[in-house]
Amino acid sequence: MKRPTEPLPLLEFVVLMALTVSLVAMSTDIMLPGLGAIGQDLAVADANDTQLVISAMFLGFGVGQLIVGPISDSIGRKPTVYIGFAIFIAGCLLS
Repeated sequence: MKRPTEPLPLLEFVVLMALTVSLVAMSTDIMLPGLGAIGQDLAVADANDTQLVISAMFLGFGVGQLIVGPISDSIGRKPTVYIGFAIFIAGCLLS
């Protein structure tokens, strides 16, 4: 049986919760001004097709929760959140 761990320090908890809550809103707000450039880079036929990028992002967040939920149950929430943030930052830097 796994022993309970120590609670997070207050500062780490506040920063972690703020990043977690603001992640979806921040990524949407960062992407919206660049939709025109994204459409040009993807060479979309119709300008409205660029909006599918936002739908794909929300679909990715939804499917990601289905995958990450069981992982966080097995290895813990804190390591899973840190791994998720690292993947998100790497994806942002790559794009």
